[in-house]
Amino acid sequence: MIDLVKFSTEPATGGGSGTASAVGYSPPVEGKILSVNVAYHENMPASADVALYEEEDPTQEMIIQRLNNNINFRCYPRRPVQTNSNTDITYDGTRKVYDVYVVHGRLKGTLTQANDGSIAIFTVWVER
Repeated sequence: MIDLVKFSTEPATGGGSGTASAVGYSPPVEGKILSVNVAYHENMPASADVALYEEEDPTQEMIIQRLNNNINFRCYPRRPVQTNSNTDITYDGTRKVYDVYVVHGRLKGTLTQANDGSIAIFTVWVER
């Protein structure tokens, strides 16, 4: 089953053009992240940074991160598959094997270097 999870950051605050920031949280989700869409609402930042990760992940591994971004986008995030010794698995010694992110908990979306009032809207497709 595929769930659609949609949430947004609060309006960014913090001093104006290029210095404001905001955070938003999804309801609890569980499964594999298939796709993420990020859209900006209202006061579109000139060149903001946007990120998404699982709130309780102790390493805060980014599921997505776009730096100096000012356009809406959709992506299909993947991460390298690793062995128990934290070594990336490859097909032939050079080409890494990738798989989807698995999450269990709330997702945290951040928006930094934005304009006051900027909002990032996250739409996430999750397979349970």
